[in-house]
Amino acid sequence: MNSLPQSFDTIVIETKYMVSALPARRLVFTAAIALAATVALVYWVATISASMHGGTDDNAKSEFKFLQNTDNADISSELVRLGSLGREKCDNPYTRPGYLYASNEHDFTGSKWVPFYSGMLDRSKSDRAVYPRPPVPDSYSEHETFPDGPPPDREFGMSPHSWMRDLKDLSDLKRRDADDKVQLTEQQKRYKAQLEDRLYWVRDRRILLIADSVDRYMAIYMCSRLNGKFEHGPAGFQTTASCLIDHMNITITHWHVSSTYTSVPPWWWMKSTKTKYVAIEERWQEYYLPTVNQTIGKNGRSPDLVILQSGLWDQTMFAYAHNQLLLDQRKTTQFAEELDFMRPLNWQELNFYMHRIAKFIGLIREQFGSDVPMVYRSMTHKSNGSETMGIHDLERAARFVCKELDVEYMEFGSLVAGHYDWYRDKVHLEDGPLSALWGNIVMWYLFRTQGGNEFKGSIQRMPPRSTLDSQSHDLSITEAWKECHDVFMHSLLI
Repeated sequence: MNSLPQSFDTIVIETKYMVSALPARRLVFTAAIALAATVALVYWVATISASMHGGTDDNAKSEFKFLQNTDNADISSELVRLGSLGREKCDNPYTRPGYLYASNEHDFTGSKWVPFYSGMLDRSKSDRAVYPRPPVPDSYSEHETFPDGPPPDREFGMSPHSWMRDLKDLSDLKRRDADDKVQLTEQQKRYKAQLEDRLYWVRDRRILLIADSVDRYMAIYMCSRLNGKFEHGPAGFQTTASCLIDHMNITITHWHVSSTYTSVPPWWWMKSTKTKYVAIEERWQEYYLPTVNQTIGKNGRSPDLVILQSGLWDQTMFAYAHNQLLLDQRKTTQFAEELDFMRPLNWQELNFYMHRIAKFIGLIREQFGSDVPMVYRSMTHKSNGSETMGIHDLERAARFVCKELDVEYMEFGSLVAGHYDWYRDKVHLEDGPLSALWGNIVMWYLFRTQGGNEFKGSIQRMPPRSTLDSQSHDLSITEAWKECHDVFMHSLLI
């Protein structure tokens, strides 16, 4: 009886006293004892059962698992919890207007995208809408100045997590730890353990870039920063390439896209080499499929994330085609030494491009499944800033196609537009703040495919641990991706 509630013992004692005092009522009180014991026993069993199982409601169980941070939580219960928080927790900071902060052109780990959220004007109107005056009136301070430095802590704190900083720090510490001549300090060992615990969800992931050389350079930079190994595919330059970051078993595969042209155009200069195919369909068979196995994640059928892009090559293709049209119409007598990249594209060109992009998206879904997590990267501009008209036309067309075919748009080109001093040449971006931004955006999308959620700079939910090594989790990548997909495709900024 010691394990029963104290109230039950009290009931028994008091009842026994009353029975002995009134023998005539013994039978009645005996029945009362049985009834009281039964009620108390049922209550006790129910209490113990509830404490062991955390309740029977699914939402309560998922909340209990999340708060206890148990390794047994599966992705379905975690997804239920986010639903209980409300769909307003679906926020993509990289699709918001914002500010790219970097202390200098070489700032990689400290650069951040600072999104603008509603309420920022209310917080800052009292002290920010005042034109500055010289602090000390003298002959050398005749002009007003604005202080230099990062955004205020409140705005800076709502910027998305810098996954590339974490990955780089962990990669560097792992490399130092593997060096027999270097001994990590206790503080470095603790930091390394913290990073490994924070980045468990990145291990064994597969990212596929089906894009031009801008993304290939981004992959090269990322590979170098994370101490990986970058290699071109068997067909050579501008076909396929890959980066293996061995210490976390991350594979980034690049399939080069050379426009949406349907055959080998007259201007293609690599006809005599292995790189002689231009059309998407030809490249798919000759270059892409032989390397498709390395792109497949643990679900056995698709990468964890696909990033698609075709723009700069298409602009070149249309410029060549227009010059040929002028020759056919005898509006010019020789092929132009410099192509016209400022010419707005005509309707037929845009119509061709949109249908080819639609077919491209169809090929990817046919290969990896209609539910494969995929984004279309917005286009970058050339660094001279004067050859952009065609890109603007292509960009608008691509946005329309993606909206129609339910493909999310990865805002990268629009975020880096104008930072031409941070380019390595006329077309390609340099390693630095822009490549760090690219890496952080890619990792933000990858984090989401694994079941993670971030809102206004705060991690709301980490991907589940226990199922990361099993197929059951990867088969739920689609579930995690769709969780906020409709919100991102159709909602307004808040």
